[in-house]
Amino acid sequence: MEILTSIVEKITEYTVVPIGRQASYLIFYKGNFKTLKDHVEDLEAARDRINHDLESEMQNGKLIEKDVMNWLDKVNEVIEKVNGLQNDPRRANVRCSAWSFPNLILRHQLSRKATKIAADVVQVQRKENFKRFSYHPPLDLVASSSSTRDGEKYDTRESLKEDILKALADLTSRNIGVCGLGGAGKTTLVEKVAQIAKEHKLFDRVVKAEVSKNPDIKIIQGEIADFLVGIPFGNEHNGCKLLMTSRDQEVLLQMDVPKDFTFKVQLMSENETWRMFQFMAGDVVKDSNFKDLPFKVARKCAEMDRATNFALELSYYFLESDEMRDLFFLFALLLGQNIEYFLKVAMGLDILKHINAMDDARNRLYTIIKSLEAKCLLLEVKTDGNIQMHDIVRDFAILVARRDKHVLLREQSDKEWSDKDFFDRCTQIFLYRCDMHKLPQTNDSPNIKLFSLLNRNSSLEIPDTFFVGMKSLRVLDLTHLNLLSLPTSFRFLTELQTLCLDVCILENTDAIEDLQNLKILRLYKSSMIKLPREVGRLTQLRMLDLSHSGIEVVPPNIISSLTKLEELYIGNTSINWQDVNLTVQNENASIAELQKLPKLTALELQIREAWMLPRDLQLMFEKLERYKIAIGDVWYWSDIKNGALKTLMLKLGINIHLEHGIKALIKGVENLYLDDVDGIQNVLPRLNREGFTLLKHLHVQNNTNLNHIVDNKERNQIHASFPILETLVLLNLRNLEHICHGQPSVASFGSLSVIKVKNCVQLKYLFSFTMVKGLSHLCKIEVCECNSLKEIVFRENNSSANNDITDEKIEFLQLRSLTLEHLETLDNFASDYLTHHRSKEKYQGLEPCAYTTPFFNNAQVAFPNLDALTLSSLLNLNQIWDDNHQSMCNLTSLIVDNCVGLKYLFSSSLVESFMNLKHLEISNCHMMEEIIAKNDGNNALKEVHFLKLEKIILKDMDNLKTIWHHQFETSKMLEVNNFEEIFELTFNQNNREEVMTQLKEVTLDVLFKLKKIWSEDPQGILSFQNLINVQLKGCASLEYLLTLSAATRCSHLKELWIRDRYNMKQIVAEELPYSNRKTKSANILYHIHCSAKHSYLCNSDRK
Repeated sequence: MEILTSIVEKITEYTVVPIGRQASYLIFYKGNFKTLKDHVEDLEAARDRINHDLESEMQNGKLIEKDVMNWLDKVNEVIEKVNGLQNDPRRANVRCSAWSFPNLILRHQLSRKATKIAADVVQVQRKENFKRFSYHPPLDLVASSSSTRDGEKYDTRESLKEDILKALADLTSRNIGVCGLGGAGKTTLVEKVAQIAKEHKLFDRVVKAEVSKNPDIKIIQGEIADFLVGIPFGNEHNGCKLLMTSRDQEVLLQMDVPKDFTFKVQLMSENETWRMFQFMAGDVVKDSNFKDLPFKVARKCAEMDRATNFALELSYYFLESDEMRDLFFLFALLLGQNIEYFLKVAMGLDILKHINAMDDARNRLYTIIKSLEAKCLLLEVKTDGNIQMHDIVRDFAILVARRDKHVLLREQSDKEWSDKDFFDRCTQIFLYRCDMHKLPQTNDSPNIKLFSLLNRNSSLEIPDTFFVGMKSLRVLDLTHLNLLSLPTSFRFLTELQTLCLDVCILENTDAIEDLQNLKILRLYKSSMIKLPREVGRLTQLRMLDLSHSGIEVVPPNIISSLTKLEELYIGNTSINWQDVNLTVQNENASIAELQKLPKLTALELQIREAWMLPRDLQLMFEKLERYKIAIGDVWYWSDIKNGALKTLMLKLGINIHLEHGIKALIKGVENLYLDDVDGIQNVLPRLNREGFTLLKHLHVQNNTNLNHIVDNKERNQIHASFPILETLVLLNLRNLEHICHGQPSVASFGSLSVIKVKNCVQLKYLFSFTMVKGLSHLCKIEVCECNSLKEIVFRENNSSANNDITDEKIEFLQLRSLTLEHLETLDNFASDYLTHHRSKEKYQGLEPCAYTTPFFNNAQVAFPNLDALTLSSLLNLNQIWDDNHQSMCNLTSLIVDNCVGLKYLFSSSLVESFMNLKHLEISNCHMMEEIIAKNDGNNALKEVHFLKLEKIILKDMDNLKTIWHHQFETSKMLEVNNFEEIFELTFNQNNREEVMTQLKEVTLDVLFKLKKIWSEDPQGILSFQNLINVQLKGCASLEYLLTLSAATRCSHLKELWIRDRYNMKQIVAEELPYSNRKTKSANILYHIHCSAKHSYLCNSDRK
């Protein structure tokens, strides 16, 4: 009976219960869907509530925990299933009605599905309980990744964002400005900066207000008042900052935004535009079926950006004057030319109205350029003076110039000439870098004002009658032509104001004398031996430019006849000027002819010998407002720094005090180069008792008489010494003892940013402690081959008597680059009398090698912003830094060469201080045993790495047997030579986790002693999954390159170059004496290049 009962129960379990459950799907169809609806409404409410919390967290700069995001994904997935089921059109067929019988099978299926999904909804909702929703990200992660939230990262925007954040963190900043064209991304950039400021609590509040061209002040005040009380002004509200955007930099200047805290947002480059298009378009750009279509579409999108074109139209429309608009077009049409060239063209076209003097015109031109820069219609002009413009802006300018000014710009030689109607209207023709072989016989253009031809084909001939129909021409520019004879139609160009014949071969120039109204003549880099006498008949000339030409002969009385000449440029020429003392006249003029030019204000002149210079030029020199004059055979014109108005290069070989004209030039000089100059033992006060108040760059070389640059014991210190000097270069001054002898006056050398000193063998220190305290702008130091130098900074004995001064720390706040090379006697960077005294007391009786002191004593000197450090051939260098601390946290490049006393470079505790180091190069340090030395008792410390290290170069290190340290695992490039072993692999019994290196390129060069790359099989220790390129040269003793375990982890290796190998039998070794581990087969794509035939074993599925 019990057996029967058991059987019945089982039958019931497997038949009746399932049947009942299946029947319930039919009976409770509506109830199951109602239950599903209730559950999903509860889930949607929970999702919305959490989304609200997450929105608040993200506004506070936090990142969302991964499990929360996964839960939200599952919630959305299950809600999507519910919506799909509830909206299933088949549900209409399962309802009961008077006209149809329900589909029971479908009713069962849908009800069962609703029950199952309802269970899923309940299960997902049960997992809603989270310990926390979000977390704060690291600062560097936010700063580097925030731009990718909306898409791709762009270098120009990233750099600007970092600069703005630094400005916000700067304690001296109050007002900060961002300018750029409309649509360039100013607001987006500032919003991202504000987001980062919020995330990292840089400010308590971040408030945004928009100010239109016609602002409602009350509304703006109300917006700000909702968050703050008042707006920071001056030193009020310390800690508050104003970050402003404008299309015009001049507006920011009016709002007291300093130039150092003004940042320009330029339009994207073509590469960045393409990257953005790739990001937005997705994988379609990689589809080979489309070929170059995506790139063409991207270009068209950039060209058709209506918002950008509208912004440019507005910027153009609101330009203040016609002269600004005309120059804007010229800058686009003649892109890449320098400012001085545009001055010549603008003067010829009479663009600069109501201006007569050349220098006044130049000043006006500079003002317009700065204004266009401020409106972001020009890129910032660099020191070379070349005008640059963004491609999009230039395309717009050319489009408008063609439309409104009837300009012809032809950049292809295969285009047909325009029709006659166009030339009737045409005002300017630009044939730019065309490979033209023929010009029409005539070109009837009655309204043309400018004709510019820059031809690639120097054999192009200009027909004699070509200019007959251009009688209104005012500017003619012919470049790179072989003009054996000027066209006779030149005589029709009676209105011509500016003629430029650059890089031309000139022979017969008779026709030039017909240009009687010519004001500017430029023969830049043209080939001619003798200046044509016809030039002397151009009596209206105001500027003559013969610079960089092959001219050697200037006949007498040509220059002196040009009495209206304001500017004369004869730099970098080899003219044999006549000695003024000669009674017999030769074929060349004398420089004394310059005295007959009453309006001359600008002069560029090169004189090979001092005797060519008359001594009675003082009055003429005193009138010069701009000059570059080189006297002597040791100077190169290219050495002259751009940007300086007044440059003088002197090698006299005679007593300078007899040269009154030269002394008149020295008084106001900005760039001064001195070679062999007799009669001076110092620069100050012998050459200028006022202190050279205008001098910006000083270069002194090859002078054996000079003892001091400044001798304060000889001069009256009423005036500061070199108050605005920026660059100081001292070369081969064999008797120089001090740069500044005696106590410097306040503000002396206060603007110095660069100092270079080489082969000054009597110099014992570079700066005194008193002097260095005033060098607040110093950013670069280079010292080389000064073999008496003991310290860079020395504290005088009288200072050491004061403990406060002795203990005062020296901070080089602006120093970015420090190079010290071939300094055999250098002991320390900074030292003083008291330090030497204490050292002697402390170590008295000890052997010299029993103690070492760090070269950079952190207690004495700090370099918080140093970027590059080079130390070479410092024979007394035993230790660079204090083992526990250093002050070079921003160092990115470190080069150490031939420092034979170094046994190690870093202590392990110092590694975390070099978190920005990218480039490390060590060579010829023959006593160095370790790159990173462990500190005593340091085993318990956490392991840290060089987080940004990218490249390691190691050469000729005799005692360095191991170069790879775990701290290097982020490095991407490794280059070594002359080692016995590359990777020393040591096991940590407590942690055998494999290290994933980032190496992409490895170069092993001239390693004759190298027998093995690995100290043991790297399996389980090092992985080289990122390795792409390996090069081996001169590895004569190497028997194999890779172990099999290493090869299996080189899955991205593409190129392997092996040269000059002798003993190598295998590239991949299957069995090694120290390896008894089993390894799998490698799957490597090799491009193998070997310098000779050899038999190799490669475990590779594909070759």
